[in-house]
Amino acid sequence: MAIVALVGAFVFAPLGIVFGHIALTQIRRTDEDGKGLAIAGLAIGYILTGLFLLVIVFWVILFVVVANEIDKLPSTRTTYRTYSMQSTTWTEATSPGFTVLCLVND
Repeated sequence: MAIVALVGAFVFAPLGIVFGHIALTQIRRTDEDGKGLAIAGLAIGYILTGLFLLVIVFWVILFVVVANEIDKLPSTRTTYRTYSMQSTTWTEATSPGFTVLCLVND
């Protein structure tokens, strides 16, 4: 069980934690060898799980910061101004991504 804990810690860290605790319990009960391997599996499992959680927290924080910075960017809306010609007047109307020119007769 201690060997499984050590190998499991490298394959999927929480497995190393679970099997390490099982191995230590079994070693105490039956007085077998392998206490060092079980402790190594536990330590590596906890360290790798902690690092994995830190990486997840880092990516979540990075995503939030980048999303906030994107929201702070200036608007890229373009408006066009045109002038009156004889009896026809052009007016402008803008919306979030495009400009619409409307023809109004006087």
